Amino acid sequence: MIPRTTHTYATSQSGALKLDVFHIPRKIAFEGKRPAILYFHGGGLVALNRELVPKHIMQSCLRRNWPIVSADYDLLPQAEGTSLVDNARDSYAFVRENLGKILGEGDGIWENIIVMGSSAGGYMANLAGHNTKPLPLAILTYYGISTVSDSFYSSNTLIHTSSPIPYSRISHFLTEEMTSGSTPRSIAFNPACLLLSGNIDPHYVWPEPEDIDWNRIRPVLYNYLVQENMLPDMLKDVDHPLTSESWKKFPDTIMIHGTIDELVPYSCSKNLVDAIGSEKAQLFTIEGVGHSFDSGRLLGSPDLAGAEKAWRALDAVVKKKMKV
Repeated sequence: MIPRTTHTYATSQSGALKLDVFHIPRKIAFEGKRPAILYFHGGGLVALNRELVPKHIMQSCLRRNWPIVSADYDLLPQAEGTSLVDNARDSYAFVRENLGKILGEGDGIWENIIVMGSSAGGYMANLAGHNTKPLPLAILTYYGISTVSDSFYSSNTLIHTSSPIPYSRISHFLTEEMTSGSTPRSIAFNPACLLLSGNIDPHYVWPEPEDIDWNRIRPVLYNYLVQENMLPDMLKDVDHPLTSESWKKFPDTIMIHGTIDELVPYSCSKNLVDAIGSEKAQLFTIEGVGHSFDSGRLLGSPDLAGAEKAWRALDAVVKKKMKV
């Protein structure tokens, strides 16, 4: 079982914004502090929370002895784009200033932070790249939203449906209080499922699958906001189009994306390589797969072969920058 502690890194109209620190024992000597992962969950910027951490990402961190921190953030449409920037900055600052003390590895600044995110969490990771100083050691995203200036977000795109989602289906979500979300138990990461070796605990009892109708719970809001071209306006104060010079200042950035992704188009990552520059940006293309192709997968799955190549590229960045 992986030890986990929960901490409040900021407060907002959502209440206490929390992050989970997974205490992965230090086994490898680094010159300076080892890398740590700050992870942002998916959910279309409108749903779910820090408990949605893919098991294979946790396994990858365990096998490298890298601590991982999974953070909540305020959710659209109640939150403004500036709140998301604040969340990215504040969680990053909390990790820099406090992770050493939390892990018992000194009370100094934790310099080597890799920011990672899946889907909407990729947008949060990119916001960190635009708005944090010093820059992260690297950024890694799975099928991440790069910018809502992509034509996909202004084309009244219908996702997984042949007819528009009616306003009546989502109207009750729009009147809710601001929230940082929640995750159904059956898909939330439970640290009891993994041994510190990264292997599945053979004694762990998996939760019963829930009958989740994704068209009736909060994630469907993302589909609606895309359909109605609402995201560009919601994020206009913080979004960076691909022509922004800010991309040129990014750290090494590694992207993983499937070619038939309907929720976040492959072009979001493909075009970002040009915006950042091929000397710092790498895209690992996964042919013939859609969004969340890695959901529920464990390391060693053939479906993750391309993603594991991306992690090896990340290892090379760490080796180069930390000179280990």
